[in-house]
Amino acid sequence: MFSRVANRLAIPVAGRNPKWTTADEAVADIKSDMDIYVHAHASTPTELLNSLCKHVDAKNLAGIRLSHILLGGNVPWTEKKYWGKMRSNCLFICGNLRKLVKQGEADYTPVFLSDIPRLFHDKIIPVDVSLITVSPPDSRGYCTLGVNIEGSKSAIQNAKKIIAIVNPSMPRTFGDTLIHSSQIDTMVEIKDREIYGKQDGAEPSEVEMKIGKLIAENLVEDEATLQLEFECCSWTNNVDVIRANSKMTSINSALEIDLTGQIVSDSIGSTFYSGFGGQVDFVYGASNSHDGKGKAIIALPSRTTKGKSKIVPVLQQGAGVVTTRAHVRYVVTEFGIAQLYGKSVRQRAHALINIAHPDDREELERNAFTRLRCIPTPF
Repeated sequence: MFSRVANRLAIPVAGRNPKWTTADEAVADIKSDMDIYVHAHASTPTELLNSLCKHVDAKNLAGIRLSHILLGGNVPWTEKKYWGKMRSNCLFICGNLRKLVKQGEADYTPVFLSDIPRLFHDKIIPVDVSLITVSPPDSRGYCTLGVNIEGSKSAIQNAKKIIAIVNPSMPRTFGDTLIHSSQIDTMVEIKDREIYGKQDGAEPSEVEMKIGKLIAENLVEDEATLQLEFECCSWTNNVDVIRANSKMTSINSALEIDLTGQIVSDSIGSTFYSGFGGQVDFVYGASNSHDGKGKAIIALPSRTTKGKSKIVPVLQQGAGVVTTRAHVRYVVTEFGIAQLYGKSVRQRAHALINIAHPDDREELERNAFTRLRCIPTPF
């Protein structure tokens, strides 16, 4: 596990100041075959990305590699004219890159969120330029990385050049988020764009509300510590740190689960869909908390939007297991809670069938008998 490192980005560099300029001028020195890191989520530096694509067009650049996790807003290099010129390496696949990954025009690197900082620190993924968003500098020149640090701090620290959008909408945050403006090579001020929120912008569905209510009323205790991944992931996703939290309660989602408890979270069959994130770290850490009161919860609707059961006898061909059947503890659908720890596969099948959609249970029972050669029972 990559340990917490000192934040040298917060140390002022004597006699050095950033160059304030436009987005077009800021990216003008980017050349072909460069490795670029892109700040994620709410911090996606859209203006720099648009200017980068214009620069690629003007200079006929090629071989530009962009590493990132989830990106907010429009991603301009998804247009076909940039294929072969700009290629994403998704450390977690977002909706606006999913099609390109499926088509072979973007890459996916499976990695635990907690291991992402090491990829940059050890130069496994080199960074020539980091494109980021910061809050405005204060009177002493201090900015912050705002609400998105995850693997970004390591990528920024190891970049040869740092180009930053300064967005007044970015909240000023504390802790490891500090970056002094003298550490930044080029800064671009924008004024009229809000930071990005939840990607789909949708309200929770009725099914999701039922799942949340079941978890809140039955599994979350008073004074529990809940999993919220907004901090620096090399620290928050460190299993030893997770274990030390009081009544640590992790809640993660899944795309599919088989009757033995294998959890699929990053793919639908052989199609890559998302990523590993922090699921395994938090499932293990919460399950092995020092106070013995932690809970690891996997939450998923009983059915897909197409009406197929997410609880299945066997996983789809090509599906990748993220959380193993040995790690799984609680599984929650809108129809109930299944506690799988310490149970045989026969008992697990019974518990999972009981929280499947009622219309799918009879078929699951038949298929469970075919697979296990016995009838699922609770004892």
